[in-house]
Amino acid sequence: MIEVRIPDIGDILSILFDDEIYDRISDDTCPPKEDYDFPEHGLKNIGCYLDDKIIGLAIIEENGKLHFQVLKAYRRHASKCLKACLKEIDDPLFCEIPLLYMSVINFAKKHGFSESGINDDTYIKNNKEHKILKLIYKG
Repeated sequence: MIEVRIPDIGDILSILFDDEIYDRISDDTCPPKEDYDFPEHGLKNIGCYLDDKIIGLAIIEENGKLHFQVLKAYRRHASKCLKACLKEIDDPLFCEIPLLYMSVINFAKKHGFSESGINDDTYIKNNKEHKILKLIYKG
Protein backbone atom coordinates (compact mmCIF):
# COMPACT_ATOMS: atom_id res chain seq x y z
CA MET A 1 0.00 0.00 0.00
CA ILE A 2 1.24 3.48 -0.88
CA GLU A 3 1.71 5.81 2.06
CA VAL A 4 2.46 9.52 1.76
CA ARG A 5 4.33 11.55 4.35
CA ILE A 6 6.82 14.36 4.66
CA PRO A 7 10.22 12.95 3.67
CA ASP A 8 13.51 13.80 5.31
CA ILE A 9 16.29 15.38 3.26
CA GLY A 10 18.01 12.04 2.78
CA ASP A 11 14.91 10.53 1.19
CA ILE A 12 14.41 13.61 -0.99
CA LEU A 13 17.96 13.47 -2.30
CA SER A 14 17.79 9.71 -2.86
CA ILE A 15 15.01 10.37 -5.38
CA LEU A 16 16.37 13.54 -6.98
CA PHE A 17 19.91 12.20 -7.29
CA ASP A 18 18.93 8.82 -8.68
CA ASP A 19 20.94 8.66 -11.92
CA GLU A 20 17.94 8.15 -14.22
CA ILE A 21 15.81 10.80 -12.53
CA TYR A 22 18.54 13.44 -12.37
CA ASP A 23 19.27 12.88 -16.06
CA ARG A 24 15.59 13.53 -16.89
CA ILE A 25 15.07 16.56 -14.65
CA SER A 26 18.33 18.32 -15.37
CA ASP A 27 19.14 20.18 -18.54
CA ASP A 28 22.48 21.24 -20.01
CA THR A 29 22.62 24.27 -17.69
CA CYS A 30 22.23 22.30 -14.44
CA PRO A 31 25.22 21.56 -12.26
CA PRO A 32 26.38 17.98 -11.71
CA LYS A 33 24.32 16.44 -8.93
CA GLU A 34 27.26 16.49 -6.52
CA ASP A 35 27.30 20.31 -6.86
CA TYR A 36 23.52 20.79 -6.63
CA ASP A 37 22.32 22.65 -3.54
CA PHE A 38 18.76 21.57 -2.72
CA PRO A 39 16.71 24.37 -1.12
CA GLU A 40 15.33 23.11 2.17
CA HIS A 41 12.86 25.99 2.67
CA GLY A 42 9.96 27.34 0.66
CA LEU A 43 8.91 23.94 -0.70
CA LYS A 44 6.27 21.42 0.26
CA ASN A 45 7.71 17.91 -0.10
CA ILE A 46 5.55 14.80 -0.13
CA GLY A 47 7.18 11.38 -0.24
CA CYS A 48 5.51 8.25 -1.59
CA TYR A 49 6.47 5.17 0.41
CA LEU A 50 5.98 1.49 -0.27
CA ASP A 51 6.88 -0.88 2.57
CA ASP A 52 8.54 2.08 4.34
CA LYS A 53 10.87 2.75 1.36
CA ILE A 54 10.61 6.01 -0.55
CA ILE A 55 9.75 5.33 -4.18
CA GLY A 56 8.49 8.72 -5.34
CA LEU A 57 8.46 12.39 -4.53
CA ALA A 58 6.25 15.41 -5.13
CA ILE A 59 7.80 18.84 -4.64
CA ILE A 60 5.54 21.86 -4.71
CA GLU A 61 7.02 25.35 -4.97
CA GLU A 62 5.32 28.30 -3.26
CA ASN A 63 3.92 29.42 -6.64
CA GLY A 64 2.16 26.05 -7.11
CA LYS A 65 4.66 24.50 -9.50
CA LEU A 66 4.69 20.73 -9.08
CA HIS A 67 7.68 18.47 -9.65
CA PHE A 68 6.91 14.74 -9.48
CA GLN A 69 9.31 11.82 -9.79
CA VAL A 70 9.08 8.06 -9.21
CA LEU A 71 12.01 5.66 -9.26
CA LYS A 72 12.09 3.69 -12.50
CA ALA A 73 11.78 0.31 -10.73
CA TYR A 74 8.49 1.52 -9.17
CA ARG A 75 6.86 3.28 -12.13
CA ARG A 76 3.99 0.80 -12.02
CA HIS A 77 3.03 2.61 -8.79
CA ALA A 78 3.37 6.12 -10.26
CA SER A 79 -0.35 6.62 -10.76
CA LYS A 80 -1.17 5.65 -7.16
CA CYS A 81 1.67 7.87 -5.91
CA LEU A 82 0.49 10.92 -7.82
CA LYS A 83 -3.14 10.44 -6.77
CA ALA A 84 -2.09 10.10 -3.12
CA CYS A 85 0.06 13.24 -3.34
CA LEU A 86 -2.68 15.27 -5.03
CA LYS A 87 -5.03 14.44 -2.14
CA GLU A 88 -2.59 16.27 0.15
CA ILE A 89 -2.71 19.52 -1.85
CA ASP A 90 -5.61 21.96 -1.82
CA ASP A 91 -4.19 24.69 -4.02
CA PRO A 92 -4.20 24.80 -7.83
CA LEU A 93 -1.02 23.39 -9.35
CA PHE A 94 0.87 23.61 -12.58
CA CYS A 95 3.76 21.75 -14.09
CA GLU A 96 6.11 22.44 -16.96
CA ILE A 97 7.23 19.48 -19.04
CA PRO A 98 9.57 19.61 -22.04
CA LEU A 99 7.92 18.33 -25.22
CA LEU A 100 10.82 15.89 -25.35
CA TYR A 101 8.99 13.85 -22.69
CA MET A 102 5.63 13.11 -24.32
CA SER A 103 5.05 10.07 -22.11
CA VAL A 104 5.27 12.33 -19.04
CA ILE A 105 2.89 14.83 -20.63
CA ASN A 106 0.41 12.05 -21.39
CA PHE A 107 0.74 10.78 -17.80
CA ALA A 108 -0.05 14.27 -16.46
CA LYS A 109 -3.07 14.62 -18.76
CA LYS A 110 -4.35 11.20 -17.69
CA HIS A 111 -4.34 12.49 -14.10
CA GLY A 112 -6.31 15.67 -14.64
CA PHE A 113 -3.72 18.18 -15.87
CA SER A 114 -4.71 20.21 -18.90
CA GLU A 115 -2.62 22.19 -21.36
CA SER A 116 -2.24 25.85 -20.59
CA GLY A 117 0.25 26.87 -23.28
CA ILE A 118 3.89 26.80 -24.28
CA ASN A 119 6.41 28.34 -21.89
CA ASP A 120 8.60 31.16 -23.19
CA ASP A 121 11.70 29.37 -21.89
CA THR A 122 13.26 26.37 -23.59
CA TYR A 123 14.74 23.18 -22.17
CA ILE A 124 18.19 22.46 -23.54
CA LYS A 125 19.21 18.81 -23.47
CA ASN A 126 22.24 17.46 -25.31
CA ASN A 127 22.65 20.81 -27.08
CA LYS A 128 19.11 20.69 -28.50
CA GLU A 129 16.38 23.15 -27.60
CA HIS A 130 12.97 21.77 -26.67
CA LYS A 131 9.78 23.71 -26.07
CA ILE A 132 8.17 23.37 -22.65
CA LEU A 133 4.45 22.70 -22.20
CA LYS A 134 2.70 24.22 -19.20
CA LEU A 135 -0.13 22.16 -17.72
CA ILE A 136 -2.53 23.14 -14.94
CA TYR A 137 -4.39 21.10 -12.35
CA LYS A 138 -7.41 22.49 -10.56
CA GLY A 139 -8.26 19.48 -8.45
